Amino acid sequence: MEYQIKEIRIKGGTALLILSSESDSFGVNIPFQELKSLSKKKLESFLKEKIKERTQMLATIKRQEEEDKEKLRVVKHLVGSKIKIEGEVNE
Repeated sequence: MEYQIKEIRIKGGTALLILSSESDSFGVNIPFQELKSLSKKKLESFLKEKIKERTQMLATIKRQEEEDKEKLRVVKHLVGSKIKIEGEVNE
């Protein structure tokens, strides 16, 4: 997977780098002074680590969604069940 820096925004002392791939986009905040002082190689290494964290997080979310779908399948038959109460109900 390949990400590209699509945009850089500066607000105060912070830079926001918008990274984008074919199927995903996200932002990485970095102090402007740190960004300014990083070599291209160190910046690339930093961003690779952030991309790795992002892909791991997305994989975790996807796995959790699949687990939730499976849990729902197990109990979905309960939807629409009627519960009958016999006797007098006090209001």
